[in-house]
Amino acid sequence: MITLADIWEARNRIQGRVHKTDTIPSNSLGDMTGSKVFIKAENFQKAGSFKVRGAFNKILSLPEEKRAKGVIAFSSGNHAQAVAYAARALKIPATVVMPPWANPIKLKATRAYGARVVLYGQTSLDMASKAMEIKENESLELVHPFDDPMTIAGQGTIGLEILGAVPDINSVYVAIGGGGLIGGIALAIKSISPRTKIIGVQPVGSCSMLASRRAGRVTEIDQCVTIADGLVAKKPGENTFLLADKYVDEIITVEDEAIKAAMLYLLERMKLLVEPSGAVSLAGLLSGSVPLGPKSLAVLSGGNCDPGFLGSILLESSR
Repeated sequence: MITLADIWEARNRIQGRVHKTDTIPSNSLGDMTGSKVFIKAENFQKAGSFKVRGAFNKILSLPEEKRAKGVIAFSSGNHAQAVAYAARALKIPATVVMPPWANPIKLKATRAYGARVVLYGQTSLDMASKAMEIKENESLELVHPFDDPMTIAGQGTIGLEILGAVPDINSVYVAIGGGGLIGGIALAIKSISPRTKIIGVQPVGSCSMLASRRAGRVTEIDQCVTIADGLVAKKPGENTFLLADKYVDEIITVEDEAIKAAMLYLLERMKLLVEPSGAVSLAGLLSGSVPLGPKSLAVLSGGNCDPGFLGSILLESSR
């Protein structure tokens, strides 16, 4: 289990390599909800999502001789881009296992950052198996997308930034896939501000963390079907489950239609482009599933949206 000290160390390690993203108040969201609402704009982060924080922290924590041999990762998109970006910045080779159905924008960006991409499998478990095979055969270091302590600590730096911007925040809404983002943020915030509520949000069609919480152990779900491709995880990590179990107050779910509505709101009213996974937290905040306190915040986790998908929901909304 990582500690708050690990997150402070991660902050020092990655400083200057990632953006300290804006925490933005929204009057319009405040008028809608009766709460003073803020958003944490990780869609403006390097490589387009929060994932670069964990990728840099993990890679920089490796001994130099191991780092030089190269790293391997598996991901449906944002973690792939983050590892490729970090590896290029550190001048080391990177291999990423991605599914054939990966978002073409994320696939193109990962290759553009210089990573070798291996297309394999349909699920995160398939990709993980292939990545481990390559890791052993080529003596590479694995940069896990969510269940590595150093990855989690890197994501936890967002929690430190939130409290630096809004020390008296009452509730923070965070999307959950494998759980690395919420695990790090929840540990950071609860360690400093234990009264702040941490609310996890998952798509109805991909809610393995919620299923695991109900079962009291890490549980694999049968399938993941959601427009939020960055949150597809058939089961959470062992480390992330423990962190969520200890620090996350509630986990709620949202329908894909609510995710689309949140995307459109952010685009039309706040001029912010986010991908479906990035809008899940706001969809949860707006759902009314949990009463809002005086000050609430949603973490917009990523902005790597497929233009074709965006066009389809814009067309749908105009009918």
